[in-house]
Amino acid sequence: MLATRTISDYELFQHFKSYLLDHRQQVKQYRSVKEYVQKEQPTMTPFMRSQARIPKHYKRVIRQLTPQDFAQFERQLNR
Repeated sequence: MLATRTISDYELFQHFKSYLLDHRQQVKQYRSVKEYVQKEQPTMTPFMRSQARIPKHYKRVIRQLTPQDFAQFERQLNR
């Protein structure tokens, strides 16, 4: 039996920040982090692209992102 646990929004947000830092080169191909998130978030259509997209489990966090969050991501990625 697999053990599962509920992950908090804050913890998922921290994982998402790490994901963005780990995929820095992909993010930098776009004009901004916001554009990257908008274009690379998972969609319902499985036939779109076969490239790696943002994993589905981050959708909950993406819906809650604010302009301040995007500004913080930009600062972290440009260090």
